[in-house]
Amino acid sequence: MKIIFQFISIQAMFISKKIHLIFFLGILILSISSIHCSTSANNVIFDKAVKDTTNLRQSPTDSLSTQLSNKLCYRLPNFSLYPVKERRKAFFKFLSPIIKYEIQKLLNERSRIIRIFKKQKTDAALSKAEIEFLTEKSIEVRVKDFESTNLEQCQELLKKFDYIPESLCLVQASNESGNGTSRFARVANNIFGEWCFTPDCGIIPLRRINGMEHEIKKYETINASIRGYMINLNKRTPFKPLRDIRWQLRQAGEKITGLALADGLYNYSAHGNDYINNIKKSIKNYNLE
Repeated sequence: MKIIFQFISIQAMFISKKIHLIFFLGILILSISSIHCSTSANNVIFDKAVKDTTNLRQSPTDSLSTQLSNKLCYRLPNFSLYPVKERRKAFFKFLSPIIKYEIQKLLNERSRIIRIFKKQKTDAALSKAEIEFLTEKSIEVRVKDFESTNLEQCQELLKKFDYIPESLCLVQASNESGNGTSRFARVANNIFGEWCFTPDCGIIPLRRINGMEHEIKKYETINASIRGYMINLNKRTPFKPLRDIRWQLRQAGEKITGLALADGLYNYSAHGNDYINNIKKSIKNYNLE
């Protein structure tokens, strides 16, 4: 009998060690995934891609496509393998450099818009490329019938074409995607729950109410999901209060913060002010500002 108990004890120890080894390997793989983002052409260390954006701010070129190509993240790690208490922290660590990257990209485009407007004030003729760029960006954020000679429309474009602070991006992505574990985040790279209304534009929600036609938009990259979220806040009428707050901060020369802009998110959720208070509480609790 004693021999049998010793044998069972040895087997249990072996199984326990094996389980710990599998768990350790899983965490190791996730750690590697949080540093690397794969591209269709090759593997790019995303940290390097983020460092590359340091030089974008000073770049005089009109085209960003060459500088920003092949620096995209195509998938999320499996955050469900993380212990619950560590999941949010891991999600933030993974997402933060991608958000910074997309913010810098948007700010470079905004800087180009400002340079073109300044050129126009000197009565210099705009190039075809400059006119096309302004038209493209005005369409992206829904400035209707844009004319570069219309000062009100120029101001509207600058008011709409601006960034969303990293703190707000992180907290909303965390809330909407369950720290990257939701079906839509895993299958569609949609970390903000963005909707679309064209057939087959995304994934049909399992609990979609009869008569509703929306889908959860599918993105090719995590970058595209972040960009889509920022542009959504920049163009849609329900989020005009957020843009007004941001513009007032710009005009006063004050810092644009997630805490300030959160007050403009009343229409983002059916929970209204409760949603706003929850977002602001999270920003403070996670020491994001």
